[in-house]
Amino acid sequence: MLLSEYQQKASKTAKYPKPYRVVYPILGAVDEACEACEKLMNRLWPDGNVPKEHYPLYTVLLTTTNIGKMLGKVKKQIRDRGGLLTPEGEEKLADLVIKNILQVPEAVQELASECPQDALWYCGATATDLGLNLDEEADKNLEKLYDRLARGVIQGEGDKR
Repeated sequence: MLLSEYQQKASKTAKYPKPYRVVYPILGAVDEACEACEKLMNRLWPDGNVPKEHYPLYTVLLTTTNIGKMLGKVKKQIRDRGGLLTPEGEEKLADLVIKNILQVPEAVQELASECPQDALWYCGATATDLGLNLDEEADKNLEKLYDRLARGVIQGEGDKR
């Protein structure tokens, strides 16, 4: 599957208030990366016994996990509870996104160089390290998303919803 095809199909499952465009998906990407850090940490040290020589890595993963939990709460507040800001704040945010990002080609390129470009590299490297194929993972992700959409559980919590 071409990435542009995945992007078009996945966009049909994007359920977040428009004033948060650009902001919400970037917060979501960070939240998901932090969730992956938590799963990695739990697999590396399932019993919680962290060898002293692993403390620096463990501390970074634990901190990242906790940041992700906070971001997850913010993301769900935006997506499931109609927003984080007052209507006036959302209007000002929407204006800022348009004026300072969407209408400024340098800003678009600055953000693009990080997410999706560099983030995509890390996704590809992770898939390679895990022996996965990104085409197959994109198909699986769309299956999951469209199943959630059909069951009305795009919003909500949990990997298994």
